[in-house]
Amino acid sequence: MTIETGHPVRLLVVDDDARFVEYLRILLRRARSAFDVSAVGTVDEALRGLARGTHDVCLLDYRLGDEDGLDVLRRARVRDLATPVVLLTGEQDESLELAAIHEGAQDYLNKSELEPHRLERTLLRAIARHRAERTLRERELRVAEAEARALVMATLVGLDGRWLKVPPRFCALLGYTEEELLGLRFQDITHPDDLACCVDALQQMTAGTVRSVECEKRYVRKDGGTVWVYLNSSLVADDDGTPLCLLTYVRDIGEQKQLEEQLRQAHKMQAIGQLAGGVAHDFNNLLTAILGYAQLLEEECAGIPDAERDVAEVLKAATSASALTAQLLAFSRKQLLKPEVLSVNTVIEGMTNLLSRVVGEDITIVTRLGEAVPLVEADLVQLQQMLINLASNARDAMPRGGRLVVETSTRVMADAGGPLPPGTYASIVVSDTGCGMDRATLARIFEPFFTTKEHGKGTGLGLSTVYGIVKQSGGDIACESAPGAGATFSILLPASEKASPVPSIRGTMPCACPGTILLVEDRTDVRLLARRILVRCGYTVLDTDDPDIALRTADETSVDLLLTDVVMPGMNGPELARRLRARHPDVRVMFMSGFAEHSAIAETGGAPFLSKPFTPEVLLQKVHDALGETDAQVTP
Repeated sequence: MTIETGHPVRLLVVDDDARFVEYLRILLRRARSAFDVSAVGTVDEALRGLARGTHDVCLLDYRLGDEDGLDVLRRARVRDLATPVVLLTGEQDESLELAAIHEGAQDYLNKSELEPHRLERTLLRAIARHRAERTLRERELRVAEAEARALVMATLVGLDGRWLKVPPRFCALLGYTEEELLGLRFQDITHPDDLACCVDALQQMTAGTVRSVECEKRYVRKDGGTVWVYLNSSLVADDDGTPLCLLTYVRDIGEQKQLEEQLRQAHKMQAIGQLAGGVAHDFNNLLTAILGYAQLLEEECAGIPDAERDVAEVLKAATSASALTAQLLAFSRKQLLKPEVLSVNTVIEGMTNLLSRVVGEDITIVTRLGEAVPLVEADLVQLQQMLINLASNARDAMPRGGRLVVETSTRVMADAGGPLPPGTYASIVVSDTGCGMDRATLARIFEPFFTTKEHGKGTGLGLSTVYGIVKQSGGDIACESAPGAGATFSILLPASEKASPVPSIRGTMPCACPGTILLVEDRTDVRLLARRILVRCGYTVLDTDDPDIALRTADETSVDLLLTDVVMPGMNGPELARRLRARHPDVRVMFMSGFAEHSAIAETGGAPFLSKPFTPEVLLQKVHDALGETDAQVTP
């Protein structure tokens, strides 16, 4: 047993026999713990030593001249001296030992049983027990203080329902004065939906059927609002059992009810998110085949105008569906995030039509895009979602129409100490001419589940999502508003030091590319599409939907690259890659998936990754990069 003190155990020995004290020092030098021993020989010296409070434990001899150790314990207890004490006695008297415990000693030890390890254990046990008792006392004190501050209010209610006694906190909870409440019955302020059960409970208690009742109910405040409370009512009767009144303890559980509602909402949103994520994942596989085959068909239809137009419409629809899938994945938080260098001006210009549909025809959208606004590094879908949420919030604030203004500019933060470090930022300001917000509402707008809309008209997640997106992108957001003056949201996103990506130029696929690719994908349509694209580009492709067959194939044939889906039945992609590279360390690996939530995603270890849905040029470029080829960009 050890006690963590950070220093030797400071022991105060109270014994008038100097030779015995020296004997104790010798014993303690043979203990496993280090002890710093101080010794005194009288009761007064003992009390002064204990009063200083500098010792971890005291070893107190029972015999001290005309007085004894019990006197020290009694006087120490009166003076509330807190050092734990172990009584040391040479007498075989159980009553003495029990008396020592009764007077406050933590333990006792007989001189006939002294040996180093027993002495050490007893002293350390006394310290540990004392600390545990002190912690318990402190905890009990904190509990008592908390109970004193608790919002449990005792009221008295007459048998006719009239209030006989109401505490000030209860009056404040309901918005009435004490005089007003004493002139009412509990039936007058009980919510109509809860009234029947309360009246029934009162009748049961007055009839003697039950002695007490507990329930949750709603009171109607003076201002018309409602407040949830927990009630515990007991019948007060006189000596012969005649009912006199009800003693009712009231506790405000409005916050608890709000949290329960938020939890139910969160569970609902989680269920919807799971559904949306699952649908989007399956849809990604379908879109991979649709987009891929449509692009291949586009090449076959070159020079046939009607067919070219038809295929272009298919590609357009599939691309829109891909964007919709990305939004579903973002909503369900299962999106494979793709931070990229973006121009906020370009993003806003591309969303003008969509924002117009979001806000409706009676709201005018005005864009004022600044010049040379710096590029930012963010996820495109998240940035689009942020603008959609802000537009939706503005629409709800302007039910009779109005104007939504989106402005961009460059901001340079020169001073440190604010929410953002000094530097250059892209500024996005979204303002509306809506109803505005008061100061109390403004202080909570970014809180999850907080909403000013009526029940069923909002989740309270829109602006909290915007806040999360901005913060995740390294920026900051603030809002200014006043009743009747609209609202202005100011967003700052850090400028990116990376250059704007150069768009790829579509060309023709090379006639031949070296390399053998082992393609493993359990979806037949996706696998056949990827095989066709790669074969057309000149790669040798060995494909299968079975990871075990893939391992045997790699043993029998030289493979340059393993291109595998992440989530597959039986054996996932990362496990297949580990087994294959254990046999063939030189084989390169690339993963593909449209599902970010699966635990196997975390096992890819930073290997090249292909997100579904993909187009032929993206597939070829990723394979080209994975193989480490250095010739010109590969596109179909």
